Amino acid sequence: MQRIVTVTIALAASVVSAAAQPAKKPYEPGLGEFMTATQLRHAKLWFAVQRGNWDLAAFEVDEIKEGLQDAAGLFPTFEGIPVAQMIKTIIDPRIEALEEAVKEKSNVKFIVAFDQLTNGCNSCHAAANKPFIRIQRPTAPPLTNQNLRPRNRNRGSVAPLTPPFDDFAEHSPHLALHLLDPRLERREIRRISGARHRAQ
Repeated sequence: MQRIVTVTIALAASVVSAAAQPAKKPYEPGLGEFMTATQLRHAKLWFAVQRGNWDLAAFEVDEIKEGLQDAAGLFPTFEGIPVAQMIKTIIDPRIEALEEAVKEKSNVKFIVAFDQLTNGCNSCHAAANKPFIRIQRPTAPPLTNQNLRPRNRNRGSVAPLTPPFDDFAEHSPHLALHLLDPRLERREIRRISGARHRAQ
């Protein structure tokens, strides 16, 4: 009987001790962790399209959008910077353009929208007093443990969009745009390339 009472008292004491301890806060990622995840998906998005994997591209765009929405919700203002407002006004319209390009499976529109998103990210970094964080087109896949190609796609059937494409496009913009999207008619190719030169 004495042993039972002793055990009961010990259990009660442990319960009281546990109750007296402050509850641990659930883990919340920092803003930098959100940005790192976004940067990873930004790179995966580029190579998903390079390999013609539009389903994966749509997934990565959605994940970028969702992650930034979470970041804006947790950090509407960070160190005096209106994070939520910048995401809404600068990034969200660019994500919409990416969504449209991926939906249409247009390489040409995708490249334009991707570069606009990249520039938008850098504009936000500069406005947040972090101009040293400069995002660019990725030059190599960020992961080696994920096959970015679509299922049942011939390994050699998708032309790369990354360099030497950039050098090639600079010297032969009409042909380069045609290789990116063979469905474009010659007139449309000339219109897009002409607008590109006027913008430079």
